[in-house]
Amino acid sequence: MAAMLNGSASFSTSVMQLNRKQQRSAACRMEMLAKDEGLDAKHLAVSGLLALGITLGGNFPSVAASLPDLTSTPLSAAKVSIVLEGTPRVVDGDTLVFQTGTGQKDRVRLLGIDAPESRQMCKDEKGFPYACGLQSKTYLQDLIKNDLVKCVAEKRDMYSRVLGICFDEKTGVQINENLVEQGEALAYQQYSKVYVKNEEHAKSGKRGVWKGSFQEPWQYRKDKRSKQGGASSKAVGNEVSKVSLSNNKPVSSADDFETDFEE
Repeated sequence: MAAMLNGSASFSTSVMQLNRKQQRSAACRMEMLAKDEGLDAKHLAVSGLLALGITLGGNFPSVAASLPDLTSTPLSAAKVSIVLEGTPRVVDGDTLVFQTGTGQKDRVRLLGIDAPESRQMCKDEKGFPYACGLQSKTYLQDLIKNDLVKCVAEKRDMYSRVLGICFDEKTGVQINENLVEQGEALAYQQYSKVYVKNEEHAKSGKRGVWKGSFQEPWQYRKDKRSKQGGASSKAVGNEVSKVSLSNNKPVSSADDFETDFEE
């Protein structure tokens, strides 16, 4: 039974992307597994099947009925096509990783927010530096603990990460919004202005990064890319110069050596 419930995370993730015929077939397979394990419909609901609006009788209610309220999120007008559910691992203040029973991993980038990078430093109210990136990660870990988390999304980004809105299923907390409200992340206005009010609340309350001074995460990444690119270009340029002098050939400029800092 444990193996079946672990595997249900993978099933729950992919079933919403199946057509009606495929959904019915998948439901039948789960019913057969349930009989083998001696499970009834109540246990199937626990495994996440009924939470997705799938019944074993062949009726398929609207998927929207099983989704959290997305009215005040960047997905309010979007068509949700991806659902992840489970106990994720926290990578940093705006990234979660879900692992299915088969060992596959799915990374979720919290949509509409931007948290300090893992190695980023900020200054507190007294001007002393502290690891704000680590603090943001720790806050998120404490927020969800070992609770079940449901993330919903419309699409993935260029890094194949799910761009999701996530909810703690035990407390009902919308994780994206909470991080901004508590100053552990910023409203990522380049992509959505939904959380601007929450950011204003955090700023006026001097919560999280707003208690001191900091560099916006997107600017921090930009500066890192610039420094990394400059260092790489200089190193490569020196090597090219040595080769060119020995071969008596013209030197071509080396630039745009950019390290990928995921947003």
